[in-house]
Amino acid sequence: MASSAGQSLSMHRLERTSLLGRRAMVDQVQRTLRAESGSLLTLAGVGGVGKTRVALAAIRPLSDRFPDGIHFVDLGGVDDVGRLLPAIADAVTDNDRARGDGTVLSRAAGQLTGRQLLVLDGFDLVGAAAPSVSALLDHCPGLSILVTNRWPLHMTAERVIHLPGLSFPPVGATLSIAELSEYTAVQLYVERAQAHRPEFILQPDNAPAVAEICRRLDGLPLAIELAAALVQFLEPPALLAQAGHWLAVLTGGARDGPDHQRSLRSSIDRSYQLLAPAEQSMFRRVAVFTGGFSIPAAAAAAGVTIGPAFHTLAAWSRRTCCNGRPVARRRSRSARCGVNMPKSS
Repeated sequence: MASSAGQSLSMHRLERTSLLGRRAMVDQVQRTLRAESGSLLTLAGVGGVGKTRVALAAIRPLSDRFPDGIHFVDLGGVDDVGRLLPAIADAVTDNDRARGDGTVLSRAAGQLTGRQLLVLDGFDLVGAAAPSVSALLDHCPGLSILVTNRWPLHMTAERVIHLPGLSFPPVGATLSIAELSEYTAVQLYVERAQAHRPEFILQPDNAPAVAEICRRLDGLPLAIELAAALVQFLEPPALLAQAGHWLAVLTGGARDGPDHQRSLRSSIDRSYQLLAPAEQSMFRRVAVFTGGFSIPAAAAAAGVTIGPAFHTLAAWSRRTCCNGRPVARRRSRSARCGVNMPKSS
């Protein structure tokens, strides 16, 4: 997907559904991209949180800011760092002759002159190629780059926006159906449920279960969409009864979507495979906890001292594989970390 001045971006499959609860994030991305040229902005978040959808909504109105072109490069199928620059060069080059001239970097840079925006969507598998992104910025003074990735690139002058899940009801809240409907995770569940069963509505016999499903899934859009699709077979209370088997149950994602978004397990597996071996080991050990854990508890579960446990958990927080929000206990100063990995028996 690419555009030049006077042309519009083609419709992406994700834009065929409504965008709920993301207006503030879209505005933040737009403000950052409008602020200065030559910028690198990473939109970071866990798999299935909706990074691509927010990026698409943000770039649509920016043709005035980038009159020389907006280019969208889908990196979902690029798993070799050596293929990053060729993929960019092919996406931004208009003719076969230009594709064969010069080095890959010079070919890409030669097409990215003036005030242009390059969107690199799904950078996860080519993270080691981040220096190439910096090199492009060095060669193209008017270029801005927007990257969607599960974690920041950790490059000089990079700006990072973390995309959280949708809002969901708090634990133990007794809310009316109207009040529940104010939460964007609940709105998404209802909208997607109605796509599969048009007569579905929130009512007293299903609203508490819908609220609890959205809460247990941390407001993660992919997981909520997978859950809502099951309304054809399971009423919300029956689905909630399967909460101990989320990874086995939440499957059947869109056939025109990427493989790693067709089930909750495949999305988590992708994040897991991107971790270093020591991080994978820690991840497996702390999966026994429900509702978060303290650093000493994680160290004990992993059989390591506080220092290694702390550094591994800090790496997760930086890479947003876990939701890594340090929160103080009321009666303790020990930090806790929540992991975006639903329990499954």
